[in-house]
Amino acid sequence: MFQVMLLARMASIQRHRSQFEEAIGRYEEALQVLDDWEVSERTIDVGRGSWHDRQDWRAHWLARIGRKRANVLLLMGQPREAERVLRPVIEHFRHGGHAYELAQTLFSLGWAKNSLGDLDAAVSLYRDGMQNAEAHSMAHPEDRLPLLQGHLYLGSSSIDRGDVELAEVELRAALALADNAPLRDYREVGRVHQQLGRLHLVRDELVEARKQLTRAYEFCASREDKIQLAQTHNVMGAYQLAAQGPARVERAMRAFALALGAARACRPPSPTTSAPPS
Repeated sequence: MFQVMLLARMASIQRHRSQFEEAIGRYEEALQVLDDWEVSERTIDVGRGSWHDRQDWRAHWLARIGRKRANVLLLMGQPREAERVLRPVIEHFRHGGHAYELAQTLFSLGWAKNSLGDLDAAVSLYRDGMQNAEAHSMAHPEDRLPLLQGHLYLGSSSIDRGDVELAEVELRAALALADNAPLRDYREVGRVHQQLGRLHLVRDELVEARKQLTRAYEFCASREDKIQLAQTHNVMGAYQLAAQGPARVERAMRAFALALGAARACRPPSPTTSAPPS
């Protein structure tokens, strides 16, 4: 079903442009195509083996779109709804032996748990995701992105839990992967520098914090990901406050204002917009 793949790709682009409602609309359209296709299949006389293969393909894409749609819900600030969507997706990929998809789904559920304040559950899910990321990378050595993501998420959550030593280990591992040519343009690279800047702030290492935050800003300023830009401005504001002094306070206010502007540019859902059905 070429339509489904095209709609999913268009939705991914809109998500990265922070056009969340539009992305949700594309995913809903893809789900409708899958539903319509299932109805039409019932009226077609096809071989039993062929029918099962096509049903497996449909189930795979239902789960994949569910995972991607949950990521948009997380960006829209709806972690509970995202968690509800992700639970059956995890079971599908766990039974199907899809290491890459399972890793991504576990990372997303970890993100939801982290957003809900359950840091221990988040770390457990990130570790489970990391095991699947390692299995995927062993089978596909050319694809190291899931490993980078796993180290990034574990490093970020370790900062949240106050374990700065583990945070540095994980974030340095992520940085080593980010420096490789195939991964340099992925949005996670900007987040690695952002989280390293945050780590140095926690340690009161302001010079190093500024270096990493500057690299994070340079990475995301030329891209259309307003969420990441807002987050980077926010951490830069925290850096300015930590540096102290009247001029620093003004710079912090400017950074927070820029963060607010970028966040507003994300076009969050209107008050009348409800979460899409799963």
